[in-house]
Amino acid sequence: MTEAQIQLQNALTTTFLANLVFLSEYDKDLYHRVDELSRMIENGTYEEKYHLEFIMEDGDFDIYDVVNEKYLYDRQPTKKNKELINKVNFDEKQSIFDIQGYFTIKDQVELDFDNRFSLEKLNDLNMLSLKDAQDYTRFTNEYLDIRSRKFKRIDKFIFMGTLLGRHIPKIAEKIDASSYLVLERNLEIFRLSLFTVDYTILAKKSAVFSIMDNIEDEEKNIYKFLNSYRIDNYFLKISTTNININRYIDIVLNMLSILNPTAYDYNRRLYVHVNRTTKKLERNYNFLDFTKIKQDQNLFKNKPILYIAAGPSLDEKINWVKDNQDKFL
Repeated sequence: MTEAQIQLQNALTTTFLANLVFLSEYDKDLYHRVDELSRMIENGTYEEKYHLEFIMEDGDFDIYDVVNEKYLYDRQPTKKNKELINKVNFDEKQSIFDIQGYFTIKDQVELDFDNRFSLEKLNDLNMLSLKDAQDYTRFTNEYLDIRSRKFKRIDKFIFMGTLLGRHIPKIAEKIDASSYLVLERNLEIFRLSLFTVDYTILAKKSAVFSIMDNIEDEEKNIYKFLNSYRIDNYFLKISTTNININRYIDIVLNMLSILNPTAYDYNRRLYVHVNRTTKKLERNYNFLDFTKIKQDQNLFKNKPILYIAAGPSLDEKINWVKDNQDKFL
């Protein structure tokens, strides 16, 4: 082994060990899975399907797929990494742009704002939210039909597939996002990337890793990323290797719909939910005082509880329930 090869091997080992220390503190579950895979490889109980290989003529690393007998970078890692870096800019390309449709409608809404406390219909409440949005767009004179624009900053960034991750530090330096989501379906490939890229650069801000997770954990990690600073979900920038990324887009879009701020918006909460509650209080409606319940464990000792659920029997017994409602909690 030449001196240059020894230095290269030492550099790879140093990076790998530094990443392990980082993961042991930042994501213990992922650390243990990587460590277990390393032990299995060393013990010969797991046969590697991917090898890290330095391409001399290119001056960078590639991944050799043993099973399919091919290189994942086509022996041109430098070119592929530059393409990934150059594709990422402060525009709408390769992104999920999720601004609510309220900001696309120019026709002015006619609504009696003073009557907002009496609104009950869902459509009227939606119109109230639309009116609020139009107050903003009328002031800024910006509508979403003007799409050719540059962004001043990108707050959330998603890496779909890592390969060796050589593109990740330069993209992170270029974009300087507030938080990152790293997705990779193959633990062995991610383990190889630990030799070639310093992942601590992402954790200087905030990073969530979802590496070869089962569906439940994968959804939890994506939700964790999206649920943090929800207001930034309007624009998600993406860099994808197009390898092992099946379902990622679908899961992200599904989570965005779950977190949709207009699914049950603030107007419905303010003028229906809260308003109905205050009206009940004005009418001396009996609410449970959980403080008293906690202090008096025998509060329900002589007061039976009646559980009611929808079904055929409820229709048959509805008159009985009305006649005896004061006998139960």
